[in-house]
Amino acid sequence: LEALHLPAQPSFEGTSLMKFNEISATPAHAVYSERVYARDEFAWAALRALRIGQWKFIDAPRAELYDLEKDPRELTNILRANSAEATTLRAELSKLLTRYDPSGKPAKLDTSNGTRKAMESLGYLSGTQRGNPASEGPDPKDRIAEYQLFEKSLDAFYAHRLDAAIAGLRRVLAQDPGNLPAARALAEMR
Repeated sequence: LEALHLPAQPSFEGTSLMKFNEISATPAHAVYSERVYARDEFAWAALRALRIGQWKFIDAPRAELYDLEKDPRELTNILRANSAEATTLRAELSKLLTRYDPSGKPAKLDTSNGTRKAMESLGYLSGTQRGNPASEGPDPKDRIAEYQLFEKSLDAFYAHRLDAAIAGLRRVLAQDPGNLPAARALAEMR
């Protein structure tokens, strides 16, 4: 908004970065990020991160901590050697998630047997329910090879190499029978 010379609304939170010439000149403020694609598509854990100053904490089934001044490419997880910093960042992340929890009061659901049967007949209740905590589901770090094989199989399909695509998706499903994207893609190829 500052770049467009527009006033910010009083309800907006945040600080314009226009007054800083370099990233290193910015004050140490919290920067939140999340990756929920793996949770939403594959039922793997969501990844949530908080960066404050030189520190970046990633909340995952196997949490990670990086000192970005010494390790800007995030190659060495230093969580065990810096457990106090990780605990502080985890607590800050938890406060942030609590403060901005979008769920509010959940709507009252019609859980009658008739409604449930109707929803099941339409295919709406055939999948698994997924929650938000990062601890739910496998750590995406542990599924990189599976994801790469899934993507390679899709590439083979788009390149009209159907046999390779089907073989790859079958290997993905042999590793993880619950991989719904792979099962859907395989069903579409048959």
